Amino acid sequence: MRDVKRYGFPKEYRLLKRQDFFFRHQETRKVRTRNFTILCRGNAGMGPRIGIVASRKVGNAVTRNRIKRLIREFFRIYRGVVSRCEDIVVIVRPRTRIRGYAEAEEELRVLVQNG
Repeated sequence: MRDVKRYGFPKEYRLLKRQDFFFRHQETRKVRTRNFTILCRGNAGMGPRIGIVASRKVGNAVTRNRIKRLIREFFRIYRGVVSRCEDIVVIVRPRTRIRGYAEAEEELRVLVQNG
């Protein structure tokens, strides 16, 4: 049972409050991929945290939740590599067609590569 905790995704890794999702443009780094818009902003040394936005235009609830699970899994695995002190908001673009984890990982590697 303890292994589950080790691979979990606790609240301190997530953006939970509405105000955390609104970034001012002068302090934000923006990266666009085919299926995602990624916004990054420095935080006060709390380590990287992630927030995910998926509107109804992405698809039904099953589709939106599946894509959010894939993004969280990527962040959980690569959190040590994305070790900057940043808040990261991943906005899922409308009509996104992600078939599996490998496809999502390929696009989200921008977070790891662009440092």
